[in-house]
Amino acid sequence: MTPFHQIIGLTRIGKVAQGVAHVVIGLTWLLTDSASRTAGIDWVEFITPHMIGWAWLITGVVAATIGLQPRRTRNLSQTGFGLLMLTPTVVALYFLVGWVGHLIPSVEGGAPTGITTAASYAALAVNAGLMSRVTLMCHRVLSRWGGDE
Repeated sequence: MTPFHQIIGLTRIGKVAQGVAHVVIGLTWLLTDSASRTAGIDWVEFITPHMIGWAWLITGVVAATIGLQPRRTRNLSQTGFGLLMLTPTVVALYFLVGWVGHLIPSVEGGAPTGITTAASYAALAVNAGLMSRVTLMCHRVLSRWGGDE
């Protein structure tokens, strides 16, 4: 087994771990109420905390399931990482806009701590993106060297 295979294995473990983290975040959105969460997404009239909770939960389960596959294709791996980036990016944008709304005097409501929440969720998306790039580079090296992926 080459170091590239080992790196791919570690990012697979990371994908499962981050998928589990998404599930936990989703459960907190579904089971607990929070005024700051409501303030962060209140400006989007058709989005509820439960909808966001289900999005976290579903993407986490699917990404963790993909990570648990003993043998997967590069496309399936990238799909898992894409899911791990999608939900935190969208939720970070909701909170960022809510925070900007708080700064504008003519806008009622907003999320005074939205920037902190947005940064936290964006960090999860960046982490998944970095794991994705490392995995993709390892797959490319292995395919050029003629190693099995």
